Amino acid sequence: MVQHHRLSEIRELRKEVHKNQRLASLGLLAAGVAHEIRNPLSSVKGFATYFKERYQHIPEDQYIADIMIQEVDRLNRVVTQLLEFARPIKLFTKPTCINTLVRDSLKLIERQAREKNIGIETRFLSQPERVGIDSDKISQVLLNLYLNAIEAMNG
Repeated sequence: MVQHHRLSEIRELRKEVHKNQRLASLGLLAAGVAHEIRNPLSSVKGFATYFKERYQHIPEDQYIADIMIQEVDRLNRVVTQLLEFARPIKLFTKPTCINTLVRDSLKLIERQAREKNIGIETRFLSQPERVGIDSDKISQVLLNLYLNAIEAMNG
């Protein structure tokens, strides 16, 4: 009975090791793919920025260049998310005021919302508690939600 239990433990440990090896391989693959995608994206964004500056007097070209820049930024966010998904997450939690976190993260997208005539309404807790969270990670999640919402409202 004890030997059967030991064999089961060994099998489980082998499965875990195999799973970890596959995750490590996935992480390396994701890093390589990210590098191969980001280099051309940087070139595309550079050219789009150049054209936007060069053809300032043509509104349609300005609009197209802006779209190109926004899409490159979106693809860069997707690549970043791929990398974050493929590697283990390290959380750095600290007591954080949720009201402040939301307020600060909204400031980052106010201009994009205003440009698309999207209003932002907020209602905060009058006496917010501090919560132990990784404020950088939560800010990124909020920013992704806001940007996705703006994109969805736009079209």
